[in-house]
Amino acid sequence: MRRRKGLSKLLMLMAVLIIVVLISISPSLLHSNDHKIYLKGSGASFPYPLLQELIERYEVINPSVEIDYASVGSGAGQADLLNRLVDYAGSDAPLTNEQLESVDSWILHLPYALGAVVITYNLPSARDTLRLTPEIISLIFGGVIEKWNDPRIVRYNPWLAHVEEYITVVHRSDSSGTTYIFTLFLSKESDFWREHYGTGKMISWPNIGRFVGGKGNEGVAGLLKQTPYSIGYIEFTYAYKESLPMAEVMNKAGAFVAPSILSIEAASNVDLSKLDPRDLRISDLIIDSNVSNAYPISAPTYILVYEDWSIYNGDKNVIVTKMEAFKEWMMWIILDGSQYYYDLGYVPISSTLANKVLEAIELISYRG
Repeated sequence: MRRRKGLSKLLMLMAVLIIVVLISISPSLLHSNDHKIYLKGSGASFPYPLLQELIERYEVINPSVEIDYASVGSGAGQADLLNRLVDYAGSDAPLTNEQLESVDSWILHLPYALGAVVITYNLPSARDTLRLTPEIISLIFGGVIEKWNDPRIVRYNPWLAHVEEYITVVHRSDSSGTTYIFTLFLSKESDFWREHYGTGKMISWPNIGRFVGGKGNEGVAGLLKQTPYSIGYIEFTYAYKESLPMAEVMNKAGAFVAPSILSIEAASNVDLSKLDPRDLRISDLIIDSNVSNAYPISAPTYILVYEDWSIYNGDKNVIVTKMEAFKEWMMWIILDGSQYYYDLGYVPISSTLANKVLEAIELISYRG
């Protein structure tokens, strides 16, 4: 009898010890969610609809990975990456040489899609599509052209001759890759713009009451919809989604081209075969290209990521696991994700560029 009681106590003690060990050593056995790999990103609103789709699709294919992306603007995303607050950043503006030299590890630029910045407007009872040259755009957004019936506008848009209202200009108020693309285009085409404003993610807009700032592409689109006789610049997808009209813009060949999937895709027909995978900053080649049928304010968007992930503090195994998960996700985007682009208003990169991006992804490592 005593032997049975002793055996029972021993078995109970062993059971308690097993439970304690399971709880202290392997909490993941009790909480399966701890097996997930978390990737955190932030940045441009330009590709946000596309990135959300790519994230949702990939998480179905690979449920062990959970990917977050905050649409906070290219400038904020770059700052988050430089401060090592995120695993990757989305940006429409490439980092400058000075920014790249300021960090201890090289940052790769992974272009994965093309989009466009469009000039959209709110003209009640518009009778035709607005046509604009780069010089007219620069004078409108530089505060020189004040009214819709300015002779320089009417020359290409006779139907505006009797529209005497002042132009309300809506621009981005935050640090923005969309602004970078827009101002780079104007700087390449307009002496006035280059001399007075230049290129940047943020610029000093004219201090005029009819100039209004909106945060993100969403904010600019919202202001345009509720402000008659306004004009602004936003990403193609947002204009399409909000049913906003889009101006035809004169390209280098002298043709007025409307933004569309085909005209954005045409902008990528430039020679990219000699690019170095470690430096795929191609914005200057795509924006305002010489392709005759291209929409001139077409541009790439990038994922920015450290080449050497040992720059992050923490457990090496955790960091390496996250790094490998990121690489697999990016390779899936380049190889399989393009099927989701067109319906959202984006264009996949060319096969030549895709091969360069895949080479760049392979460079990502933990101390080599």
